[in-house]
Amino acid sequence: MDLETLLAEAQGLVRPWTMLTTEPTSPDQPIAGYSATIKNQPSDCFGYEIMIALYAQTTTSLPPLDAVLRFGSTAIQAWSKPFCEDNNWLCADDMPDRSLVDAYETVYQAQHPRYCENAIASIGGWHMVWPDGDWAELLEQQLLVCTYAEAEPWLEVWIDRSRNLKVVECFS
Repeated sequence: MDLETLLAEAQGLVRPWTMLTTEPTSPDQPIAGYSATIKNQPSDCFGYEIMIALYAQTTTSLPPLDAVLRFGSTAIQAWSKPFCEDNNWLCADDMPDRSLVDAYETVYQAQHPRYCENAIASIGGWHMVWPDGDWAELLEQQLLVCTYAEAEPWLEVWIDRSRNLKVVECFS
């Protein structure tokens, strides 16, 4: 298996998403919304609010390698089967070729808002594989929004098939 093949497989799994950034792509790009930050002064218990304009950049979301391994073609399944200990679920951490995994992760991170300096949030797309291990469980739900600004925890807002909303805190 090589990086080119993995990326070709990933192209069949891309999802649309919108990245909300603080930088417009052109001088006349309309504002898509605002982000508010509350700043507290040491002597002031009320603080003040800073409003930051957000601009939408619509693109596609490359899936995490876990998704390629889980939903890839029969060729991917045949290649990865020997590495799957329980013959049920395989993740990128189970793959012995670390250089291939690292190469895919480099491409994945280059297009992901989490690794983009001016990204505030994303709407839709694939969800990240966080250390808490709930990635597979969340496949049955739809990611609405994920925040990236400031610091942890990052927030993901999900909707399930019954139209119930759920907020998940994510830590790296």
